[in-house]
Amino acid sequence: MLRSMLRLSKEALSFFHHSRAQALGSVFGIILIILFLGFLIVSGLVSQRKENSDRLLWEAVAEFRVQLATYQRAHSAYPSGQLRITLDTIFCDDPHRGFATVETCPSSRHLIDFANLLSRHQSFTYEGLPTGCADQCSDYQIDFSLATGTGFYSPGAYRADARQLTRVDD
Repeated sequence: MLRSMLRLSKEALSFFHHSRAQALGSVFGIILIILFLGFLIVSGLVSQRKENSDRLLWEAVAEFRVQLATYQRAHSAYPSGQLRITLDTIFCDDPHRGFATVETCPSSRHLIDFANLLSRHQSFTYEGLPTGCADQCSDYQIDFSLATGTGFYSPGAYRADARQLTRVDD
């Protein structure tokens, strides 16, 4: 009888160790699933943020092109100069200034305040053409890049002028 009790207790201990190992394996599996789902959620949020950023940049360039056409009709030329446009840039309706800061362009003359269109890390470049034109720039060039693409436009570098927008081979 003592032998049968010892055998039963060994079987009970074996079952307990086996059940404990299964429980630990199940907990580990659940933790892995949670980590994987968290990774998917975070990567989706990052991708969505980049897509939104590209959409905002695209909209800023489109609005800028519209305002450049308005500026050209009013002043018979595009603004001169070459600069990187950031959220601190103001496009001013002033034939002698074109681009300014909040301090140098009265709010009544703002064509675009890029603080409303660009995020902190976005920018693009503008150059009045032909290069070096002082007051009578007949065209312009805008260069920008999309990280993830937007709408029908895939990721990559783009160039716009008064007539068209084209993808530039990197």
